[in-house]
Amino acid sequence: MKSQRKWFVGIAACLICLSAGLLGANAVRSDNVNPTNSWVDFYSTASTYLGAPVPVGAEIAIFDPQGVRCGEFIVNQAGAYGIIPCYGDDPTTPLDEGAMLGDVLHFTINGSAAQTEAIAVNGVPVASGMVVIWSPVQELWEVNLHVEVSKTPTPTATP
Repeated sequence: MKSQRKWFVGIAACLICLSAGLLGANAVRSDNVNPTNSWVDFYSTASTYLGAPVPVGAEIAIFDPQGVRCGEFIVNQAGAYGIIPCYGDDPTTPLDEGAMLGDVLHFTINGSAAQTEAIAVNGVPVASGMVVIWSPVQELWEVNLHVEVSKTPTPTATP
């Protein structure tokens, strides 16, 4: 019964993402992220940046508590992102590739820290204020992101 529920939740999440135009989108593969054999997926259909829907071309990044970038995505539909795989650390290597069980994750939009609003995990609504953590049991998160103030450049001394 549990495997049937998990299968149903997966199909429902795929249908939601298809209707939002998120599958097959632009998950970024770069030198900044080290893919491993464990990950958790994230998406949103209602994220904002400076009071407006997150713009096309914006970069969404996910970081573990040590500052390791474990996922990234270039927005291709205003207000939405994902599906973004956020990779876990591979304990068989000396490199820290990503998050570990229970790590609280941090998100940015175009380099500015984003507030997270967890909506659902594996298709099941969550309590308001739920902290976004990395766990392979929680395979698919719907998390809206919000940036109200962009980062400002650090002033530099002039000669």
